[in-house]
Amino acid sequence: MSGYTNKPATNTEAFVDVFFRTGDLGVIQEGGYLQLTGQIKDVINKGGEKTSPSEVENIVLYNLTSWSDKRYASRF
Repeated sequence: MSGYTNKPATNTEAFVDVFFRTGDLGVIQEGGYLQLTGQIKDVINKGGEKTSPSEVENIVLYNLTSWSDKRYASRF
């Protein structure tokens, strides 16, 4: 949570009332289980470094060695 220290604008956007908005999208399934279905923003933030998920996907697909691997990975 260090990315929120001394950053009032970031805090205002992320914390609404007592809720922390993660930016994830989901639906509540039967039994009360949460299924994550996506993200509001197309950005991965890892340690303050922002990366596009499509960039990661392209690197993974480029480095797979066989066509069957690529077909399998593209299903996700």
